[in-house]
Amino acid sequence: MGVTQSYEALACDLVSRTADAIARISHVATDTGVTLKIDNVFDTVELALPLGYRRHLQAP
Repeated sequence: MGVTQSYEALACDLVSRTADAIARISHVATDTGVTLKIDNVFDTVELALPLGYRRHLQAP
């Protein structure tokens, strides 16, 4: 897998994780009436990343 393909796969994965986090947070906000912020989405995605995932975010 080339560098470009690797970055594309990483971007697709992060978009998918972000969409899932938005769905989960939306359900919580709707169910509880609590107002959540965009930072909650970022925190949710970041906390769910597997160990070693950040290593892929560094430039080669």
